Amino acid sequence: MAILNRTLFFILVFEFLLFFQELKIASAFGTNPNFLLIFSLVLIFTRERFLVIAATPFAVFLIATILIPFWFWPITIFLALMLIADLLKNFLTGKEIIDFLIAISLGTILFYFLINISELKLLSIGSLLKEIMYNLVLGIVAWFLFQKYGFKQRGAFL
Repeated sequence: MAILNRTLFFILVFEFLLFFQELKIASAFGTNPNFLLIFSLVLIFTRERFLVIAATPFAVFLIATILIPFWFWPITIFLALMLIADLLKNFLTGKEIIDFLIAISLGTILFYFLINISELKLLSIGSLLKEIMYNLVLGIVAWFLFQKYGFKQRGAFL
């Protein structure tokens, strides 16, 4: 029951962040942070249970593609990046915060590279660098907030 409660809570947070991101409320200097990427990587790198990590974005994917069908490819790419991040997290430096910051940087680059390829757009290096910096700053804040106020259960598969 605890897994279901955690997953439902994270689904609500994820949907709120999706809504918040779409409104572009936190946009600064023409750059909108990727809250979904930051939140998901915080869950992955703070050793949240794998089942919760897998179920949360998948449920959001189902909800978003039913309610907002144009999100299908971005969320599919996002899910693939989260799977890759979860698989590769043990092969990085070994320092959780450093690995987290590397994952935010690479995740932002890969996400926008793959989105722009799928939509046949050019990738603006300046805006990408601004978003990486913005995501890193917000990621550090989210990391420490989750460390202080987040769930303390770590490392369990289920």
